[in-house]
Amino acid sequence: LRQHGTWNAATGRCTCVDPFRGKFCDNMDCPATVALIGGGPLNSSPQRVDDADCSNGRGLCREGRCFCKPEFFGPSCSHARCPNECSGNGQCFQT
Repeated sequence: LRQHGTWNAATGRCTCVDPFRGKFCDNMDCPATVALIGGGPLNSSPQRVDDADCSNGRGLCREGRCFCKPEFFGPSCSHARCPNECSGNGQCFQT
């Protein structure tokens, strides 16, 4: 059995190592899409505003992997498929 954390007697909880979570450190995080705002000339430090597993409902997280709905793809389901996959005549670049 692999350990993904250590027991912390002071808190009575497991301290998990990334990307594991949960009471027993047995749940693995899925890839996340992180949106940043700011970072332009008026705001030099961007702020994280979204950190959602499998891109907010575009897929389901199971054992650290996103299983995307048919209309999406990518490690975190953050890319939308093009209609008819461009009919095989090019590449589609949608997010």
